[in-house]
Amino acid sequence: MTLPAKVGIGVATLSSISAVSYVGKSYFSNSNYDSSKVIDEQPQKIATSKLIEEKFEYILLDSKTEGVNADDKHWTEIWTAYKRDNANNDVDPLNLKGWNKSKPSDLTAELKKKCSDLSKEQILKDNKTHYQKVTKYCARNVTIADHIKKDKLTAIDTSNAEGLWKTRESGKSAIEKYFTTLEITPTSENNVTAENIKNGCKTTIEKSKKESNYDAIYSAYKEVCVKKNGEQ
Repeated sequence: MTLPAKVGIGVATLSSISAVSYVGKSYFSNSNYDSSKVIDEQPQKIATSKLIEEKFEYILLDSKTEGVNADDKHWTEIWTAYKRDNANNDVDPLNLKGWNKSKPSDLTAELKKKCSDLSKEQILKDNKTHYQKVTKYCARNVTIADHIKKDKLTAIDTSNAEGLWKTRESGKSAIEKYFTTLEITPTSENNVTAENIKNGCKTTIEKSKKESNYDAIYSAYKEVCVKKNGEQ
């Protein structure tokens, strides 16, 4: 190969390298590329308690171990179920300190502590295993009562407010289409009274999101059992 040819090839190679370098520099200098977005695009973690709050399918139980705990009834139910579910397991799913399948002592306090720790763990939003474990042993189902509170609505008092229940009775033609969903039935003569409506609402407020027709129940409850604007 002659010297001019070699020089020509060298110039061409340098030109190619320069072109690639220029294009690369131009892309990173002039485009909207932002290296920080690479980090932002990584799956973000969230506190388990926050994820449960966002999904609004369950309510975490109060995990305090001293003093009065309004959720103690739920803790008792969960601990009973926990012992039953793991009666044949040498290792329990939450690894509670003191677990013994043969002689399961009351580990409710230990369960509360474990749940408190688990609820603080940072997880990916699609971590179903962790979510299901925490909601099974550390939470209860969302109920109508929780839902109306979240929506800043006020249920009519089922222990009083006779005037409002009478109003519902006198205007029942406008709301009777919801009676079946709310399981409001007449006590006699096929005539729905204020007492029937009140009792139906009293029962319904405890229903949970596990109900197959929950959305219909909640919609009906808002129409019949919740105070309207101007009602006291």
